[in-house]
Amino acid sequence: MPPAAGHLSENSRRLARNTLLLYFRMLLLMLIGLFTSRVVFRTLGIDDYGVYNAVGGVVTVFTFLTASVSAAISRFLAVGLGEGDPARLRRIFSTGVLIQLGFAALLVVLVETAGVWWLNNRMDIPAERMDAARWVLQCAMGVLVVNLLAVPYNAAIIAHERMSAFAVISIGEAVLKLTVALLLYFSSYDKLVTYAVLMLGVAVLVRAAYGFYCRRHFAESRGRLVWDGALVREMTAFAGWSFFGSSAYVFNTQGANQVVNVFFGVTLNAARGLVLQVENIIKQFVTNFLTALNPQITKSWAAGEKDYCFELVRKGVKYSWLVILFFAAPILGAGEQLLHLWLGPDKALPPHTVTFLYLTLACLLVDLGSNPLLTLVQATGRVRRYYLLTGLTSYLGLPLVWLAFKLGAGPEWAYLVFAVVYLVVAVERVALAHKLTGFPIRPFVTLVLFLVGVSCAVLEVPIILWAFPSRSLGLRLFGILFGWLVMALFIWAYLMTPGERAYVFRKIGKWLPDGGFLRTKYRLVFGRPLSVSGAFTFTEKIQWQKLHDRNPLYHTLVDKAAVKPYVAERIGAEHVVPTLGVWERPEQIDWEALPAQFVLKCTHDSGSTIICTDKASFDRQAACDKLAAALACDYWKRDREWAYKDVPRRIIAEEYLGAGLADYKIFCFGGKPGFLFVATDRDNPDEETKFDFFDTSWQHLDIRNGHPNAATPPAKPAHFEQMLALAEALAGKFPQVRIDFYETPDGRVLFGEYTFYHWSGFVPFDPELADTQLGQFFKIPYK
Repeated sequence: MPPAAGHLSENSRRLARNTLLLYFRMLLLMLIGLFTSRVVFRTLGIDDYGVYNAVGGVVTVFTFLTASVSAAISRFLAVGLGEGDPARLRRIFSTGVLIQLGFAALLVVLVETAGVWWLNNRMDIPAERMDAARWVLQCAMGVLVVNLLAVPYNAAIIAHERMSAFAVISIGEAVLKLTVALLLYFSSYDKLVTYAVLMLGVAVLVRAAYGFYCRRHFAESRGRLVWDGALVREMTAFAGWSFFGSSAYVFNTQGANQVVNVFFGVTLNAARGLVLQVENIIKQFVTNFLTALNPQITKSWAAGEKDYCFELVRKGVKYSWLVILFFAAPILGAGEQLLHLWLGPDKALPPHTVTFLYLTLACLLVDLGSNPLLTLVQATGRVRRYYLLTGLTSYLGLPLVWLAFKLGAGPEWAYLVFAVVYLVVAVERVALAHKLTGFPIRPFVTLVLFLVGVSCAVLEVPIILWAFPSRSLGLRLFGILFGWLVMALFIWAYLMTPGERAYVFRKIGKWLPDGGFLRTKYRLVFGRPLSVSGAFTFTEKIQWQKLHDRNPLYHTLVDKAAVKPYVAERIGAEHVVPTLGVWERPEQIDWEALPAQFVLKCTHDSGSTIICTDKASFDRQAACDKLAAALACDYWKRDREWAYKDVPRRIIAEEYLGAGLADYKIFCFGGKPGFLFVATDRDNPDEETKFDFFDTSWQHLDIRNGHPNAATPPAKPAHFEQMLALAEALAGKFPQVRIDFYETPDGRVLFGEYTFYHWSGFVPFDPELADTQLGQFFKIPYK
């Protein structure tokens, strides 16, 4: 089930956080990469730059043999880590390394035979640059061999979720490549050969860094290599059908590059190489979003949440398309000027570069715009028909390009043919997703038609300016800004959900005063103005409480450590969960003193809880990373929950109470319990959390709020009346407070926490009338 309207679920918040982090890292790498490409292009010149791209592509063509197996190794490592079997994880890693060694040896044989023959007999290389081209071929082969051997190490880092290490090494790699580009200025030897050799050196250093990190941190990467024939068969079987898709992509990109070289020479390879740089940047932006989205598509399908899964797929299509549109506006409006800004106004562009750039946008819209459908099909595990059909269709691209060139077509047809092929594949993806999963076609077609309409509106002015190249730069900039403004308005008004709009507002509206922030966000979520002075509904009264009920005691009551003596004094220490330790920073945690099972959380927020059920296999680094991120968050600022303002930010460890406990959340008003809800399935990764509302007589209420009801309403707990009495003892005379309890298998009733702002008052109730009905319990003094 999707999150409640107007609320950004934890999955969505994690998706947004991960996407922003990936974009920040990618933006830094993109800036370094663009400057590096500028230096390399200006130093090598058009012909040598074309030689490097064409000859390097000869080696890349042969990676069609390895791409799918590399993906399988990554997948098996991630699954092996989740299974928690160190011996099997070691065999997976070891077998993966040996598989890659075997493929590396095969690659060397293919390059030294077929690759050398192709270079000497078929490629269009200037005669005076053939010796340099042979150097490039050998170095490119070396780079590819090194990268193949790095696959298991990269996969281990990702599987262990050590993204910080991955980011640091990636940035280091980019800096090394920039250094290589700058060294070309001072090289007195052949610059093309120098560049090829130094790039091989960079690959070796990066591979060494990955190996050193893995051997130091991951036990599975140490020790002698062991061959496991059964694992090899499993991995190759898994990779079998994806071979069609991955190999078709390699043929379509690098194969087309070779065909262009044969018919048109290295100058056109230089043009394609420059356009490929821009294409990869756009792909990275789209891929970073999908990298964060794809696991949620897979998990929601596995959990049986088909409607939510389909909504995520449409969201992926929607934002993939919009990211490409964001780049399309400036490229169509001022593509040539931007290329000169990048490469230098004094450097001539290779012929057809600008045209190739325009056509690339069309290919990307068709291809990347339908990629989330592939993730949906992969989630089912029924990929045979998909890969067979779409792979065979994709294979048609290269022979059709060859045929077009033989019939006298221009180099632009390399892009036109693939745009048509990608369009056919996109249609096949929709049809197969519908057949295999029941994915609804009509909402998808409606979305695509709407996106086409948005594209026309966004690109109208840039296209007009493209048709009149004599227009001034100022006018072109106006057209680009106009396109972006139109796109922003369409996104805000029609494409973003209420929860997404509220999330964006929270990020950009943090400097607003409390009243202005709450009024604006409330209107975004509920579509109606917030009435604070005449608050009528429960959610409105929560906002009133944030602004006007500012009892200094609240700071203590929401502090998960400081509240315990207060609770023990009023209802007895036997109702307080034992504390195992309190620290100010993650690195201070005394792991050795903690028992085999425990719970960690921050004292100043909500949602930072980490449960350890087995200390021996517990990922301490991941826990520290999550806690550090939570400690850095000024929680009260998120939605102006005043009680959390200036609460000390600490980490607390508590006794683990057991799996599957229900959480009883009792709302009290003026010191008296009014109603409650029960949260179940909170620690079940295969199920969505369930909320069931009850009155104080344990009559089930037809109310949903943020999560669905359980299929069968939870049974009344044995100590329910005691919970109500304890809640009343703790409620004081506060206008409204929620007090949480647990009932353990051994019969204990334990206090959980105080909450003054349920869902921060920003999650609608279903039915809507419940918001008014529950609001009648909440009496506030009007002034």
